Amino acid sequence: MPKRPAGKVSADLRYSTYIIQILIVIVLSYLGMAFGGKVAGGVSIFYWAYPFFILFTLYWGVWGIAGAYLGSVIGAGLFSGLSPSTSIIFGAGDLIAALLVYLIYSSSMLRKRGVSAYGYDIYNNRRSAAWFFAWVIVVSNIIGGLIGVTALLELGSITPGGYFLTFGTWVVGNALLLLIFPALSEWLTPMLKSNGLVA
Repeated sequence: MPKRPAGKVSADLRYSTYIIQILIVIVLSYLGMAFGGKVAGGVSIFYWAYPFFILFTLYWGVWGIAGAYLGSVIGAGLFSGLSPSTSIIFGAGDLIAALLVYLIYSSSMLRKRGVSAYGYDIYNNRRSAAWFFAWVIVVSNIIGGLIGVTALLELGSITPGGYFLTFGTWVVGNALLLLIFPALSEWLTPMLKSNGLVA
């Protein structure tokens, strides 16, 4: 999968940035489990990593997707008490959500509609807001939730009776946190562009 081109910076700086963003997502994933209102292993009301790994995926493609997956497996899975095998499978929920967002925002449809590839125009562009709501808040979030929570059910980490509560918490909690995404992008994108870390 191609990654978005970064500016002309040294390979060391570029790869250090990729590693740092992965570590940030792992830490935020753990904090989401520890202090975000955990409802099940791997799922909390406020999974703080979500808007960050979505933005990092838009910046760095496969590296952001890796951060989403490792954050889920390590920070939300292993650190919250899930077994390694459960964490690896459960992490597919965030992996697929991040991959979908990357594919959607990399499409030619986006460029034709004048939507920012990094989402920093959501507050002042109706098309960008509608695109973000439909594809990120609704479609990719719901698909990721279905995959992640169904994995927890099939692996015995939640009961059938807890499925809809866990799924609803995943989707609604992530949707609420995504409300900070445009401000996060508005703040972070110019800084990274000025340092040549995103195109």
